[in-house]
Amino acid sequence: MAIQADLKELLSATFDRFHDGLEKEVSAEVYARLKFDFVFHMTDWQDDLAKLSDLYTHPEKWPKDKASDAVASFLIHAPWHIQHAQKLLLGDDIEATEAENLEPQRTRQ
Repeated sequence: MAIQADLKELLSATFDRFHDGLEKEVSAEVYARLKFDFVFHMTDWQDDLAKLSDLYTHPEKWPKDKASDAVASFLIHAPWHIQHAQKLLLGDDIEATEAENLEPQRTRQ
């Protein structure tokens, strides 16, 4: 768990570094939520990355069906999170992201 906490601390610091001064432009609540979302989007696919890394490092130990599952899982799960993390880090559409995080989310019917 210490590794996970260390990772989240580094990711939080990364967000802070790229958004120096943003905390003066938005409320503390909004800034904290944007940072939380960035860290979430950078860590939610961590297990998929670990499996893919192991597959790349030790392909000989992976049966074809498990390898296919690992590749598909990464490709289905990670890109969406990476795209959102990139937007949060680079400040792309920050107002839209703020509104998205603060508005009630509609559920599928």
